[in-house]
Amino acid sequence: MQIAHQANNEAFTGSRLFDGWIMLGYSAFAVVLLAAIHLASAGSGLAGEEIAILSVLP
Repeated sequence: MQIAHQANNEAFTGSRLFDGWIMLGYSAFAVVLLAAIHLASAGSGLAGEEIAILSVLP
């Protein structure tokens, strides 16, 4: 039982080291998507309300 507990703890600790990088990647991806929506909304014929509705409704 002691061997299984040590092996599980080491695997869990190793995977926790990547949590910060994963969250940073998701945050950077969200910023890029918001920037793409902002740049795409600069076209003619789109009002601010339509962009707000577009970003809320999938």
